[in-house]
Amino acid sequence: MKIVKNNTASIVFVSDTGVSVPASGTYTIPSQDYLLWAASDNIVTYIGNSTVTINDGTSDLSINNGTDLILGNFPSQIKIQGNTTNTNIGNVGDALKTSTNITGGSITATLKFSDIQKNVEFNITAKAETDITGTSYTVTTGKTFYVTSFMSSSDSPSPVSFRLKVYNGATLINSVKINVAGNGATCGFSWENGIIFAQAGYTIKVTAEPQAAKGSGWVMFSGFEV
Repeated sequence: MKIVKNNTASIVFVSDTGVSVPASGTYTIPSQDYLLWAASDNIVTYIGNSTVTINDGTSDLSINNGTDLILGNFPSQIKIQGNTTNTNIGNVGDALKTSTNITGGSITATLKFSDIQKNVEFNITAKAETDITGTSYTVTTGKTFYVTSFMSSSDSPSPVSFRLKVYNGATLINSVKINVAGNGATCGFSWENGIIFAQAGYTIKVTAEPQAAKGSGWVMFSGFEV
């Protein structure tokens, strides 16, 4: 919505649009006239000297944002309504948080991209379940780890079982298993929004259990912490 608010006690005539805005009144621009107003030099001048203010249907905009709205440009910031601070998001590093009410309380989550990844190639040298060097990761203090993907492949002539495991010290807490047929086959899982997998201080690692001590393999897992 684009609303022109007259800040003066006199009628403001926007000559190149043919519209008069009432004294101390408002004019709502019809959507079919947006291009007409976007081409108006007069309205840009009136906004710039504070003769008028542009309102987006929710709040009055600054001179720059009001001008951008009339011209059809996006404003430099997006205002999040519904809280006491009217948080503005417009700077690098800002985060958008969402809150969902549930019975007995509420939860708040931060939308994030996967920024933790282990990606390892290795040689299959033993016919036994073995930790894959380079896959170990310990969850940061005060954080929870969400796994978003677990993938593996092998060119061994025999099947290989891969396990993504999480330990609390020496105690196995959880694991996800992938069976790969070998001969270049690839298999895996992905969770777009992530699933809770490990708590602070827990260690994540991948093991391989081949049926033959031949060939090589590849494994990758990714996730993020909140």
